[in-house]
Amino acid sequence: MRGETSRAAIFDAAGTLLRLRESVGTSYARLAISYGVHVPATRLDDAFQRIVAQMPTPVFPGKPKLEIETLEKEWWHELVRRTFRAADSTILESHFRDGFLKFFQNLWDFYSSTDAWQTAPDVEWLLDTLRNAGWRTAVLSNFDHRLRSLLEKTHLASKFEIIVLPSDAGAAKPDPCIFQFTLQRLDLPPKQAVYIGDHPLRDLAAARHCGIRAIDVREHTTLRTLYSAIESATMECSKP
Repeated sequence: MRGETSRAAIFDAAGTLLRLRESVGTSYARLAISYGVHVPATRLDDAFQRIVAQMPTPVFPGKPKLEIETLEKEWWHELVRRTFRAADSTILESHFRDGFLKFFQNLWDFYSSTDAWQTAPDVEWLLDTLRNAGWRTAVLSNFDHRLRSLLEKTHLASKFEIIVLPSDAGAAKPDPCIFQFTLQRLDLPPKQAVYIGDHPLRDLAAARHCGIRAIDVREHTTLRTLYSAIESATMECSKP
């Protein structure tokens, strides 16, 4: 069986494969200026972190794909609205020239593009090296439905066997269900997979809870050093 002989490197997306070109607050502030709204980037950064932690997980099990895409976008609309209000309680949607909805659409399109995102240094080298060594590669991310298109735009999509999002699994990290769903798609037991991410709880602790070896990408100054770490991780996992 395939699952008995293969091994997989499963990657987080944002913060691991893809990096923001500038902070969230910087982007929000810069784009808002063209709509006549001025809020300091540092306040928006702080507000974003507080609000995103308070928001419900954007998972919509049982909903059809097109409805999920709409619900994900509505979730982001609410997050952005709350972020601006938290950064400056005097800011109202009516203060945005041409309307807040138009501003949000501009922001949504920005984060759907390579204007906002860039690939991590050496990521293509790492993925090619892994695949040439017989590794299967996959993505498991809490990103919304825009990720697949974004990976296409950054020329990374073809380097992965599968891309798993909350809309596919009906669950989001750190829920074990999304890790189990990914392993089932790969037909692999946990010990034959390695998860590479950057979040202490959603990525690293959650993967280990499922019996998957986890590697913190923040411990590596370059993704070139990750290859040996991934190889060592599976060797450790295969020990009796």
